[in-house]
Amino acid sequence: DYQPALISAARELAAVLGATVTPVYVVAPLTEYVEHTEPQDIVAGMAASRMQGARRDFDAFLREHFPEDGARGVLLSGRPAEEILKYAEKSRPGMIVTATHGRRGVERMLYGSVADRIIRYAAAPVLTVNMAGQRGTEAPAS
Repeated sequence: DYQPALISAARELAAVLGATVTPVYVVAPLTEYVEHTEPQDIVAGMAASRMQGARRDFDAFLREHFPEDGARGVLLSGRPAEEILKYAEKSRPGMIVTATHGRRGVERMLYGSVADRIIRYAAAPVLTVNMAGQRGTEAPAS
């Protein structure tokens, strides 16, 4: 999530620990939103357009929130929890900082919990920042 409170927490922790922040954003697959009856060439074009838009928005986010750091973000495509866990397995971060939205009941059942899956399966320690009730910059719509 592009949340100011999450960014602040990650940056403050990195400063105290002498670490760096690598922002990671995962673009959910179109299969989450597009019916399976759509022609594959149309779906492929839509997916490419989504990734281009996400790259543009993510680059703008990095320039705005990490201008002095020259932070290099990682843009992935797939199911967010799985992609973050695969990336963490390869990159071996000292810690993962992620948002939690405090969803409960039906909402949690429908949307799932990316943070919960990361906490359960990550090899690295995970710090969650509660975003319930926070207002911030929304993630890209692309």
